Amino acid sequence: MREPDHLDPAAVGVIVLAAGGSTRMGQPKQLLRFGGESLLRRAVRTALATHDSRTLVVVGSDAPAMQSELRDVPASIILNSDWARGLSSSIRCAIGALGQAARAALFMTCDQPLVTPSLLQGMIDIFRTASAPLVACEYGGTLGVPALFSHRHFRDLLALTGDAGAKALLIRHEGEVHRIPFPEGSYDVDTIQDFRRMSS
Repeated sequence: MREPDHLDPAAVGVIVLAAGGSTRMGQPKQLLRFGGESLLRRAVRTALATHDSRTLVVVGSDAPAMQSELRDVPASIILNSDWARGLSSSIRCAIGALGQAARAALFMTCDQPLVTPSLLQGMIDIFRTASAPLVACEYGGTLGVPALFSHRHFRDLLALTGDAGAKALLIRHEGEVHRIPFPEGSYDVDTIQDFRRMSS
């Protein structure tokens, strides 16, 4: 399927999903410090290091604290007032803010501190050079974020509901996915024990 002619070939949005309430953590995990900076700031800095892309950050729970943490960062901060409705609300919010001229959306989270700029840039480059409609990381026997969705899948992303992310779309269209081995993706921060293990 050919992309519409009006799409900007450079318009790829790197979207940091940071609106969650960190219920399992008991405190905003986005603000936990790793390597001398918060997980949130680290993720956004990583996103900003990609070329020819826009960086958007979706905040919701504890939004004032998140906005303060990023007050000097050149990224677009998007407020998701419906964050309590689940991850899908942040995805819809991000796609709406990114706009219909974008060619792709690359989603990442704050709780995978081992994500690197080269990983994200590699995913964008694969999308551009191979015209891959879906590019996703593979770890722990599954597909997950960071994950890139071309414009043709925006409608599916906007149709998501509840606390389910976009993983179901990756599974549904598994044959279209360009897989990037990323074993470090298994290291994420959901609990304080996870964070202590990763920080030790």
